[in-house]
Amino acid sequence: MTTTPKLNASERIGGPLPVRHSFSRAGGRRLFTGNPVPEADQRARLIKLIHVAKRDLGMDDGTYRAMLQCAGGADSTAAMDLPALERVYKRARQVGFEVKYKADSWRTDQSANYKRAARPLERKVWAMWYALGRAGKLQTTAPAALQAFVKRQTGVDHVHWCSDAQLHGLIEALKLWQERLPSAPGVGRS
Repeated sequence: MTTTPKLNASERIGGPLPVRHSFSRAGGRRLFTGNPVPEADQRARLIKLIHVAKRDLGMDDGTYRAMLQCAGGADSTAAMDLPALERVYKRARQVGFEVKYKADSWRTDQSANYKRAARPLERKVWAMWYALGRAGKLQTTAPAALQAFVKRQTGVDHVHWCSDAQLHGLIEALKLWQERLPSAPGVGRS
């Protein structure tokens, strides 16, 4: 009786499996694009992250080189292969490095997706804010100015995080502001 040898996953599909894959972000979700990331790109990305970690952690050159030698086996990232760079990156994360991602563009106050996602009361606050600006009762209608107003009134950093009760309070405050204030100096007058 002959037995067939067990094959591992890479032998079953006829070649080595890619270690990493590329992903794209769409609406806050990670989507697999199906293309393996070339090792040179992975290596370049890890080297950049390690250098950012050195800066963010405030390492002097001696401490940085000691970490490289201890975790990666060389005193320079250029002399390391991909597994060594991954070990150094892992060590940097262990000692406190955190990757900071850029804010998703769909979360900005001016994007159409953000405005569609806003609740009706939020849209009412924005509309009243811009109406005050058009009436010449504000110096600026910038989103940062509205957020500062929201912070003063409710203690919440962004209108998106306000409860319905807080939004109703904001709407009432904007109504009172619209009734009582004359136009801002130099704004809306000819």
